[in-house]
Amino acid sequence: MGLDVASRREFSMAIKSDVKKIVYFSPGKSDDDILYFIKYADLAHLNIDSFSELERIGRITNQVKKNVEASVRIHTKNDELWTKYGIPLERLSEFWNKAKKYPYIKLNGIHFHRSRNKTVEFYTNTISELSKYLKSNFSPAELKNVACIDFGGGFEPYRNEGFFTSKKSEPKYAILEPPTIEEYAKSIGGAIEKYLAPLIDAKYISEPGRYICNNAMHIVLRIADIKDNKNCILNGGVNMVGWQRFESEYFPLIDLTNPGKMEKLCNMWGNLCTTWDIWGYYCYANRLQEGDIIVVPCQGALTYSLAQSFINEIPPVYILK
Repeated sequence: MGLDVASRREFSMAIKSDVKKIVYFSPGKSDDDILYFIKYADLAHLNIDSFSELERIGRITNQVKKNVEASVRIHTKNDELWTKYGIPLERLSEFWNKAKKYPYIKLNGIHFHRSRNKTVEFYTNTISELSKYLKSNFSPAELKNVACIDFGGGFEPYRNEGFFTSKKSEPKYAILEPPTIEEYAKSIGGAIEKYLAPLIDAKYISEPGRYICNNAMHIVLRIADIKDNKNCILNGGVNMVGWQRFESEYFPLIDLTNPGKMEKLCNMWGNLCTTWDIWGYYCYANRLQEGDIIVVPCQGALTYSLAQSFINEIPPVYILK
């Protein structure tokens, strides 16, 4: 399928893994980053982040005389914090014309992305806005050169996490209800067919990494100490996921030793010397006893890659066959 990478480090990991199709994007690329990309340009598609970056890529490719295939990342006025990335949509034509100055840059694509989308509107609205812009600002020849649209990822996994709405004596939480992956695909595909297919003949790239890997890894802990009926200590801390996400984000905790169909209210603390080291406030258990095995499911995304040796070492990973 290929990989999307966001740094020279990730790029090198993809190369070492013998990946043949790579999409590379990050803001603030250095000249060394660009040179590293050019070395493997036959395997990768570059997403350019800014006018300044375009100029530097143009200068470097002129020096080394090596072709690169590239897209430009855009954002719309509604993207708020995500305006950190790419150029404003209203400057796309200007960017496209400027790229023509550089003979070794083959600019043939457009990229947009925003993470953790809980509805389909980001995709359908952006596709609609992009279509209107292309109709008004691109010539027939330029439209013919748009060969690639990367609409990113950001698909929220379906019904396997939530967030706390109250932190009183009995914390309240809500489960996220995003679309299914089929509903994402149907809506995005429908918008492409309606707005873009009549204009351009392009291939479409998606980056569903979080959705794919989220359910692929689970954290296994053991109850090390029970203080009282409201507090127990597990034998690992949230250093293994890199941040204190469980203070505000809800995931089910499951007692595999004494499982129960109902959640017991109990502060499930980690064993780090901090008060924010907590795994959750509930556990599916018939009863809680020292030595019980506790599982935190679906921790494959935005966790192990952020793990840190803070107080505890990063724990080992085992493959279940």
